[in-house]
Amino acid sequence: MKQCPHCGSLLVDDAIVCTNCGLALSGEQQEYYTQDFYSAVSSYDHTQEFSDADVSDNKVACMAAYLMGVLGLIIASLVGKDSKYVAFHIKQALKITVLGIILFLFGVVFVWTFIIPMVVIVCLIILFVLRLIAFFQVCRGKAYEPSIVRDLNFLR
Repeated sequence: MKQCPHCGSLLVDDAIVCTNCGLALSGEQQEYYTQDFYSAVSSYDHTQEFSDADVSDNKVACMAAYLMGVLGLIIASLVGKDSKYVAFHIKQALKITVLGIILFLFGVVFVWTFIIPMVVIVCLIILFVLRLIAFFQVCRGKAYEPSIVRDLNFLR
């Protein structure tokens, strides 16, 4: 058994974090977990895949894809038809739009209940916030996969 240098709690010998105070007990392992975290986060960042010219020329089309729903997707696909940056953001905006449509239809089908439409409204608000976050990422010239829809396997 080893003892935490911060709070004095007794811990098992192979503990890497104190279960009482949360202190990381080993610098090497803490760095290892931090690197894993950042490599997982960076796997959702596709900014480096696009040229600066492509990003600056097509920001407005990508913004339209997130802000204007289906109409914005049509506009973005017409304006940036040859841009990989626009294609990436169209895919992400389409995931959010399809999920929103599915949620809306689910709420309409179960409108006779009270709880399901309320949950659908909350989920639609979350999707709207997700659209805004993606919009501001486009304003910064970034290409991140939005957090909730990144694991949806359609449109890969």
